[in-house]
Amino acid sequence: MNKRRRPEVSVANWEAVYDFYGPGRRRDWFTYPLLALVDAIYRPRLRIPDETIERLHRLHSEGVGIVVAVNHPSAHDPTVLAAALFDRRVRFLASGTGLTKDPLFRGPLRPVFEYTGTVPVFRAKNYEGTASDIHEAAATRLIGLCVDRLTGGGVVLTFVEGTNSSADDLRTLRLESVKKGVGMMV
Repeated sequence: MNKRRRPEVSVANWEAVYDFYGPGRRRDWFTYPLLALVDAIYRPRLRIPDETIERLHRLHSEGVGIVVAVNHPSAHDPTVLAAALFDRRVRFLASGTGLTKDPLFRGPLRPVFEYTGTVPVFRAKNYEGTASDIHEAAATRLIGLCVDRLTGGGVVLTFVEGTNSSADDLRTLRLESVKKGVGMMV
């Protein structure tokens, strides 16, 4: 287990942040009881055709990386997604690396995100005035971390718009609404 001191999570410190979170900080002793609790509260029910489940299992067993990319119309979505992935038929997907905006890595919830294997994302809109080359370097490193996980047969969980979207926004979701990082990972 990596006992290094937690770095300050800011775009100016992106190298130390991704050095710290890159190898993965997930703790199953924490994650699985949390997922069971969330599942008991939300009780999401997935309607996934057996054919899709079989294909996901086949891809996973062949070492193919899987990107779970979903819409984000509500603040509850990460919790509901986590509970949905706790479904025994697709539970292996819950071992994925989640991508979360970096402000959530400040304060008392930081260990929750850290121990569930989540990696911070530095969104340019949160750092206006920061040089674009810094954002580009941080984004390139994050994409590299995701590609490494996918190449190793892992799972990456992300919200395609990169932020909450209203129901109206989702009704008119256009390709340009999907952030380019998802495509770069794939």
